[in-house]
Amino acid sequence: MDEIFYVQLENAKELRRSSLEATKLVIQTLQSLERLKKIRNEKTSQMSRLASLMEEVNKICDEIRISPPAIDIQTIPVKKQGKKKPISKPSPETTQLEEAISQIEQKLKGLN
Repeated sequence: MDEIFYVQLENAKELRRSSLEATKLVIQTLQSLERLKKIRNEKTSQMSRLASLMEEVNKICDEIRISPPAIDIQTIPVKKQGKKKPISKPSPETTQLEEAISQIEQKLKGLN
């Protein structure tokens, strides 16, 4: 009863090629899954690091609110305000343009 049967496959090369392409696709998918897992792990570690830094910053802010640092007011230099530049007179070209605009507006009012 131990008979061996042989089966002939048509297009064996094509079947092998399609099988190898499918395997290649599966491997690429698994690689992208591993990259995704790595990114997720990095994200969670960065988020936990950020959370610990935020806790530290909040502690420091609370300490500053409770007892602000002592500063000698007399030692802080006061900035002198510079002189403001006077507003220059409009150029004659600008005034001519403004006059032309006002004349055009008056003509438009006359048309209405």
